[in-house]
Amino acid sequence: MSRHLPADYRRLLESLFRHRLIARTLRDRPELVQVAQQEIDSLREQSGDHGQFVEWDDILKLPVREIRQLLTSRSERMAQLRIDSPFIRPLISEFGFDQDKQRRRILDASRRLVSLRKSAFVEYLIPGQS
Repeated sequence: MSRHLPADYRRLLESLFRHRLIARTLRDRPELVQVAQQEIDSLREQSGDHGQFVEWDDILKLPVREIRQLLTSRSERMAQLRIDSPFIRPLISEFGFDQDKQRRRILDASRRLVSLRKSAFVEYLIPGQS
């Protein structure tokens, strides 16, 4: 394993934890899908029609229950899409992602998981391969 693997895995977990918070909130506030859609529309105007915007656009047209499942999916593709999630930037303050306390909680949780299962990175990216 690469010596950088735990940090990479930790970043993936941090993103997953953020999206778990968002997915839980979507249950009670499905209007957040429109906030994410507005973010995609804005990014398309600024940057053009990139493939990931099309994928997010397709995801955001799904029923909220399916969006919630995808946001917390451990698939490799969703891990990649979460990197540029349309939910993060418009909701950064609302969820406290810009606050040290919240960032520390997410970082500490991801560090605990990494220290418990350093080999889990492979399982995370390629289920059934550990």
